[in-house]
Amino acid sequence: NEPSAQSSGINAEYGETKEGFRGCWTSASCDELLDSIWRRPTWKSYLLIMVLMGTWISAPSVVYITAFAGINPTADNKWTCRSQECKDLIAANSSLFSEFPCELTREVDGKNELLLKSADIEWEMTHSSFAVEFDLNCDVGATKALKTLLSSIYFAGALTGLIIGGFLYDHIGRKKTALLGYFIVVVITLCGTFCHNYNFLLAIRFLQGTGGFLVATGMYILTVELLPAKYRNYANAAAQMLWAFGYPIAAGVGYFVKDWNYMFLAAAIIVFILNIQVFFCIESPRFYLIKGDAKSAKMSIEAFAALTGAKLDLENTKLSDLGKVQEREQSFWQQLRDMCSYPSLLLETLIQMFLWFFIGMSYYGFNFGWGSIVPNRYLGYLMASLGELI
Repeated sequence: NEPSAQSSGINAEYGETKEGFRGCWTSASCDELLDSIWRRPTWKSYLLIMVLMGTWISAPSVVYITAFAGINPTADNKWTCRSQECKDLIAANSSLFSEFPCELTREVDGKNELLLKSADIEWEMTHSSFAVEFDLNCDVGATKALKTLLSSIYFAGALTGLIIGGFLYDHIGRKKTALLGYFIVVVITLCGTFCHNYNFLLAIRFLQGTGGFLVATGMYILTVELLPAKYRNYANAAAQMLWAFGYPIAAGVGYFVKDWNYMFLAAAIIVFILNIQVFFCIESPRFYLIKGDAKSAKMSIEAFAALTGAKLDLENTKLSDLGKVQEREQSFWQQLRDMCSYPSLLLETLIQMFLWFFIGMSYYGFNFGWGSIVPNRYLGYLMASLGELI
């Protein structure tokens, strides 16, 4: 079973042994070399891809942490007075004690304000909540908008990560950018353990989005660039499957960790553990091609081959696509010019942008709203995980 060099399109001498594929090329492209590695994939190959994509399983614990750390008290939750002002108010009108505090308001300068705030009340709740601590638990005035902002600002941070990452992925590498995002999201999520200020929490959420995008997308790009084109749709499916598996982890943190600050600590530990492979993964050979470093590109391919059980000898091999990459200007403006030069590519991009905008609003609207959609938010996230897997 040794196809000719002409039929494969590779100037090569190669064969097959029971130890795995081995090859020696005089000239080959990066795609051709990856195709040879994946000609007979083993369990090691699939395991490696799943490990590299493992960053996605930790993401829901960070993205949806506000759905569990910011639970609002309900009319079923009992409460007692904490401040003297509350005690005096109840003493003057004992019937107020049977009312739900969020319904006790007064008008100040034409605006409704809560009569009793979180500093005045001690709630009996199974979990602590930043919504209670920061007076965001009642839909009075701008409180609902301020609470929603803690969830939505994550995506503003992700957009920032998109802009920064677009530059860094091609300048310092996929791996180094993912490492940067890893440190950002771990450290800033850990800071949530000590957060007792709304603006600080807002900054934490923004930087969680930035770091989370850098690490997840960096590892995604790195992974798909180690795959032949025919396998890349499977990589997309693997990423979404791992994301769905992250829902039960996020729900578990929200259910078993009673203190909202410690939920951030638990999320930081989860991200630290499930993204540790970022330290040990290989860099994408395509990044080295962009930088014109053929030696490092070949070392990267050989390292990947060794990890999957294949054997390659590229010492005397010339990468045929190196010159093509070097001839092109690799910049944002060049990519933008390319898109505008091809009307079909521009149209497809605009359609995808339009679709993803509305898909994203619907998808995340549901996933942040399980607490309002179903009686048990934890069960809601388990149902969401099952639904996405199906």
